[in-house]
Amino acid sequence: MAHPTNTRFSLAVHLLTLLALEPGRSVDSTSLSVSPATNPVHVRRVLGQLREVGLVRSQPGAHGGWTLARPPEQIDLGSVWRAVNTDDPIFGLHIPNPDCSTGQLVSFNLRALDRHSLDVFVEELSQVSVTDMLAHAGVGNRSSKSIARILKSTTQLH
Repeated sequence: MAHPTNTRFSLAVHLLTLLALEPGRSVDSTSLSVSPATNPVHVRRVLGQLREVGLVRSQPGAHGGWTLARPPEQIDLGSVWRAVNTDDPIFGLHIPNPDCSTGQLVSFNLRALDRHSLDVFVEELSQVSVTDMLAHAGVGNRSSKSIARILKSTTQLH
C-alpha cells in the first residue's frame, strides 16, 4: 500500500492536541517535536500556517512558545486541513496530451470530481474538533459523538 507523502495535516492535528493538553502554557517547538518524532523546524513551519489562520499563537523569546488561540472544541479539523493544504487536489492528477480529446475530457472531469470530493472531505472533517480527537484517545473522561459516528461507519465497511 502506498503511503502519503504529505503529512502536514496529521502533524498539525497532533500538535494541536498536544497544545490542548497544555492549556494556558506556551510550549516550545523542540518540546512539541518529540511526540510526533519530527524536526522542530518542520513543527514551526506547520504551526506558522496554523497561526496565519488564527488557530494558534506564538510568543518569541526565551520563555516563548506556542499556545492555542481558541478552545480546542472550537478548532475543527476542516479548518486545519484548509490551513495546511489550502486547495491542494486530493487526487494525483496528470496532465494529458493536449491533442488527445479523451485525455482532456477525463482530466476536466477528474478535476471537477476532485474539487467536489475535497469539499465533501473538508465538510466531514469540519464535524470533528481537536477535543474530539483527544476524546477517543482516552484522555480524561471525555467522549465524542463525532469520532464514535465515524469509527462506527468505518467498521461497518469492513
